[in-house]
Amino acid sequence: MSGEIIQDNVPISFEQASKNEYSEKARKVRQKLLEATDSKAVADFLVKLVYGEDFHMPARLLDTQIEATGSMVLELADAVEKIEMYNNFFGRELAEAIRYLHNEGVLMRVSFGRESSPVVYMNAPYWTHQASNCTDGEQRKYTDEERTEMYRKILSTLRQFDPDELDLTEPHGIRAWWD
Repeated sequence: MSGEIIQDNVPISFEQASKNEYSEKARKVRQKLLEATDSKAVADFLVKLVYGEDFHMPARLLDTQIEATGSMVLELADAVEKIEMYNNFFGRELAEAIRYLHNEGVLMRVSFGRESSPVVYMNAPYWTHQASNCTDGEQRKYTDEERTEMYRKILSTLRQFDPDELDLTEPHGIRAWWD
């Protein structure tokens, strides 16, 4: 960035803005942030911001999560893959796990970030249309047995990558943390 001061206190928003008085200014701010950090997508930028020291950025956020649903789960996986390693955590391994679980249809939401060290939270869908890989309009509620099997699959997949902590969280999610 050239040091340009952005006027009007435009909020930094990474959602697709609706057409309003700030949408064009917000789009320009978002584009400048992506360009300044050599980021191709929003998740890429956010992972670089959270893991600043790995990307030669002047800051890092030690207690932050980036949440993704739907097809954004794959964008988040692409960004996580760029983190080479952090002690026993390897970004490529977690990215492959996220893609696998997405393709299996067992993810509704993935939150990745830091609790000082790398952390990921994963939630299984309650309804078929909530699965991150859903492409049709089917809206059937999963049975308790189906959801239990989804959580087993998530746990067994994450266990392969040897997190220091792997547990169930409220409400009905899984947390993996690497120190």
